[in-house]
Amino acid sequence: MKKKIAFLTSQFNEVKSGPGRFTEYLRSLEFENLEIHFFSNQITRDTATEHPVTIPKWAQKFPLTSLMRAFFFNRAVRKKDGVLAFDYILAADYTMAMFLDRNLLQKTAVMVNDDNFLLIYSKEGKRGNISLRRLWSRKLGYFLERNAVRSSAFSVANSLYTKHLIEKIYEMPPEKAVLLYKAVDLSYFEYQERSVAPPRRFLFVKNDWKRGGLDLILSAFSQLSFQDKIQLIIAGISPEEETQITQLISETRFKGKADVVGLLNREKLKSEFRQADVFLNFSRQEALGVSCLEAMSSGLPVLASDAGGLKEVLQNGKAGFMIPAGDVSALVHCLNDINAHPEKLQENAKAAIKHVETFSVQRLQTNMNQLFPDK
Repeated sequence: MKKKIAFLTSQFNEVKSGPGRFTEYLRSLEFENLEIHFFSNQITRDTATEHPVTIPKWAQKFPLTSLMRAFFFNRAVRKKDGVLAFDYILAADYTMAMFLDRNLLQKTAVMVNDDNFLLIYSKEGKRGNISLRRLWSRKLGYFLERNAVRSSAFSVANSLYTKHLIEKIYEMPPEKAVLLYKAVDLSYFEYQERSVAPPRRFLFVKNDWKRGGLDLILSAFSQLSFQDKIQLIIAGISPEEETQITQLISETRFKGKADVVGLLNREKLKSEFRQADVFLNFSRQEALGVSCLEAMSSGLPVLASDAGGLKEVLQNGKAGFMIPAGDVSALVHCLNDINAHPEKLQENAKAAIKHVETFSVQRLQTNMNQLFPDK
């Protein structure tokens, strides 16, 4: 008999991030021993497995939107649980588990998709010069997420790095912090063989460009003797921050070509992967790095820092060029090396495509079937 799982998510029809892509994969997969019921404010019609969460317009304008959203998710799942008798509740983030009563929390698994709250009291968590308002917001998030995780049946981490942080920072027993890697669709981001030539087109994709280390990348590029031959594509930037990026490029005196292309849908991202020579992620802080996995699946070599979960993504440097986080000199050295020895890019891509199978949708399907223990 299949276990009934209530999955609570704010991203159902619109995919804006990794959690949204995770929802998309869950909807497309068949599970051997799971019957998944989706709860979302983006669902408009109640069906056998899809249940709308209605949030009134007045509540959407409330100052603490996440608190109001949590209340209405709570009410929706409690109403259905009495009818469908869920074995487990899977909350896409801690806000979905807020206000659940004790009986529901005892069968709730809370997903931890980021390390922002886990690291807020550490040196790493304060990198990137975040505003005072965001700092206090993250401190509040830390206490709310910790309370949700510690009150739940177990937590779900998206990397070993995050799992170890949950155990250490939130003081969770190892058996109550479960690893579930995010997936990448290997059939969509198809492997493409590339010619052996010095890299000229570099791709950077990150909404939080400060966290992604764009300033460090531009600083390294400005020190290269061949910088005038480089084209840097900067994607994922919101329109209101494009002026800041333009100013940053000017300040670093990068002499190559830099194009800010803004937010990309999945098809445009796939196109950029095909055209680029190297994918860059020089993050100061990273829980996993799904965009790196998508690039690797496309056969695009990845050059990234060793921050957080990126070590797992790059297999400790075996499946990508891995540089110590924040070390601009090491980044310059690596860029010079691959420019002189472009054949290393092809070797890197072939190693990466084997490793990325660890994060395939098929592996996610298997892991999801094993995620929820028998009662």
